[in-house]
Amino acid sequence: MRRDRTVMLGPERINALWKQHINDHIWCAKLYSRQQARAAYLAICLDMVDEFRSKDADGWKQALDALEEYPKLLDVLFNKSPGRAGDKLRVAVLAAGLKKP
Repeated sequence: MRRDRTVMLGPERINALWKQHINDHIWCAKLYSRQQARAAYLAICLDMVDEFRSKDADGWKQALDALEEYPKLLDVLFNKSPGRAGDKLRVAVLAAGLKKP
């Protein structure tokens, strides 16, 4: 964010940069659970779930399982994200395959 409180990069630009620099082997079995959880969270937030799920359904399931190991984050996603943005996020999280705690 700039000093004048304007956003430097919009969501579309962040998404494009993330796609450009993402590790193609993000679902490698050697990655730690925390990295898989982070990757799943980012994919959900950046509306990239279908892309990853179609590449590796088993890897996506493992990443969701890793994300479900963070109950405080799930609580925020499902219960403490206000407004329309929170509603949109909840729809995306459910569509990604996470179960409401």
